[in-house]
Amino acid sequence: VYFGTTSTGALVSEDGGRDFMEIVPTGYIYNIITHPRREGVVYLCDKNGLQKSVDKGKTWEEVNTLVKPEEMGSRGLAINPQNPNEIYYASGKAFYKSINGGETWATVQFNVSRTIEVIAINPENPQIIYLGMNNRGGATSFKILP
Repeated sequence: VYFGTTSTGALVSEDGGRDFMEIVPTGYIYNIITHPRREGVVYLCDKNGLQKSVDKGKTWEEVNTLVKPEEMGSRGLAINPQNPNEIYYASGKAFYKSINGGETWATVQFNVSRTIEVIAINPENPQIIYLGMNNRGGATSFKILP
């Protein structure tokens, strides 16, 4: 079990939630997800941008994206459960997609006043992608159709 917090970093439990170990000691974790097919592969978004671990969070490496973390944080994060080479992230009002495991990225810029905070992929039909947006008084969302 992996989870991130808004103040104390990211934690992992290898015993179903009885005990937790710190894997990112401090900071605001925007999102943390696991690879759907490769045990121990974890992605997270924090103030340092998009990062990847291949050893259950013991070490982290930066994933090159089109956004410099010091300019704008990457928040939404998702992996296509049917094709794990498809990785998605959001930063500001833009949505990014990689079809090769994060080596290259394509972008879609939205003409909206809010930032994209959440990405969810329909597990039955991964061509349907939901984006949740920050709305200061609550969250709204819309979906992208194929």
